[in-house]
Amino acid sequence: MPRRPLPPRLLRALLLLGLLLLAAISAVQARPFERYDPRTGTMRELTFVNLRQGMKLFREFCRKCHTRGGEAPFLYPESRTMAAWNRIFAERQVDCAKKGVWNELTAEQLDTINDYLYHEAYDAWNPHNPSDWDSWSLYGW
Repeated sequence: MPRRPLPPRLLRALLLLGLLLLAAISAVQARPFERYDPRTGTMRELTFVNLRQGMKLFREFCRKCHTRGGEAPFLYPESRTMAAWNRIFAERQVDCAKKGVWNELTAEQLDTINDYLYHEAYDAWNPHNPSDWDSWSLYGW
């Protein structure tokens, strides 16, 4: 007895299901996030640990002054582009660095804050890139 071919609607449904599974698997694939640090000339990997720590340091140290009505202009990660954040931390010509506020932090803590601000910068998120849609998962949310 010969086998009957599958109906065309079932074939299309199976093909669509296969494509959706392939897209889901590729979206879940771990992608390295990294940043070139012009100050040290090295590549820094942006992991959950250093981004989360950078967010905490930013809130703890930078938000003391950079708030609405504070002594420094209001500041949030999307205030600058990725290149601008790198330039600010590499040249250290902003008022915070000139006044010595950054002297309270170690070089590693400043790099960690820079990693966080770079990752959350104005031009960091691309709505046309599916790998950017799940950036919140780096923070565990």
